Amino acid sequence: MKKTDAWLVFNERHVLHGFGKRSHKQAIAKAQAEWDAYQLRFDAEVNTMDMKAVEAEVKALNRGDHSID
Repeated sequence: MKKTDAWLVFNERHVLHGFGKRSHKQAIAKAQAEWDAYQLRFDAEVNTMDMKAVEAEVKALNRGDHSID
């Protein structure tokens, strides 16, 4: 731990003292909740992009343009 503190000081970083206000269990729960929220946003974004691609293909087929892959 002393080497880590020395490295932080050397690199002009602040060294935190004490144990903090959150437990490891709380930190893991928070990280999991944030990850779950990110996954929902990402899935919605991907679904929107996929739907736009499908709509573009349908429009192209309706126009008789078969060049879209």
